[in-house]
Formats: sequence, structure tokens, C-alpha cells
Amino acid sequence: MKRVMAYTLFFSLLSLCAYTERSTALSEGWTPVDKGVYINEETLTHITDSVHSLWIQIVPDKDSTLYTRSRKFLREIGREHASLEYMGYLTEVDCMTGRFREITAMFYRKDRNILGSVQKEAPAWQEIKGGSMMTGVYRSVCDDFRATETHEDRSC
Repeated sequence: MKRVMAYTLFFSLLSLCAYTERSTALSEGWTPVDKGVYINEETLTHITDSVHSLWIQIVPDKDSTLYTRSRKFLREIGREHASLEYMGYLTEVDCMTGRFREITAMFYRKDRNILGSVQKEAPAWQEIKGGSMMTGVYRSVCDDFRATETHEDRSC
């Protein structure tokens, strides 16, 4: 009986921690758009009619290529990398061409302290590939633009 209660308490606390982490991300203006991918709509700015800028937060799986590359980058610039928890990217999304580029990358610990950052001088535009982490960002940011384009195409 004590063992069952201990397991129940353990899993309840585990669920509470997961809920608290998710709630923290959401309460700070972060909207989930995909597994481990959040956008901050409060930072959304319109650079042109089709190009938008915003902050994206990615909480990668620990066994993902992105996580491995990010830890390697931190190690190469001489920063502590073992406690990497998530990344923030200042990103531009071009709704007309379906491309994006990362302007700034920030690397964070769980306690929100910055482990490192990089400002890209001449960031290249990259295609948003179906099924990638950027697909949800593109859909969320560009829905209004795509609806307007579709409507205008039909009226011609």
C-alpha cells in the first residue's frame, strides 16, 4: 500500500512539474505551435507586407541533432554547455516565399540564465520544409497573409 501511494505521489509531482513548465512558457506570452516550439506573438513585427519578425523558443529533445549542434557550438565558444535547456531565436519569416532566417540565437539554462548567444551578420534565407520545426511557426505567423493572398487570387 505504501509503495502504491509513493508511486502515485511521485507521478503526481512529475505531472505537476511538467504542467508548471508548460504553464510558465504560456504565461509569459509564448504560444505553442508544435512539439517543443513556441512563438511570442507580443514580439511580432511586420517588416514588409510579407516579412515578419518575432522571437521563437525551441525546447529540443535531448537526443536531437539541434540539441547536439547547440551544445557543440557552446563548447566551441568556451561556454558551459551541459545545462542547455532551450534556445531563443529572433527570426524573420517571409510569408510570400515560404522562407525564414535567424537573426539572433540565444542559448538558455532552465533557470533562464543565458549560456551564450550569436548575432548573425548576414543571415541567409532558408526554405521552410514541410514537417520541420518552422512549419508550425510559418502557419501561425502567415495564416492571415495566406488567407489574403488566396482571397486576392480569387478576385482576379
